[in-house]
Amino acid sequence: MSLRVPASAEPAAKALADRAFQRVVDVLEERVGFQQAGHVLKAATIIREEVCGPLAQKLEHSGPDGQALSITIDLGAGK
Repeated sequence: MSLRVPASAEPAAKALADRAFQRVVDVLEERVGFQQAGHVLKAATIIREEVCGPLAQKLEHSGPDGQALSITIDLGAGK
């Protein structure tokens, strides 16, 4: 598998990250009981982030009162 696992990761870390990913798949395919699913997903996420780094987070910026940002670039008077 090795999705997002860095090439520089130790073989044991790669194997653990792959195993964690497989546990996520197990939850998605309902091979994990619903009572354990949250715990399995949390543990798998922690392991994957430790080995692979955190997933990129979406950042949204807005202006005052949630309005769109307005950006002005002044290139000079063109003298």
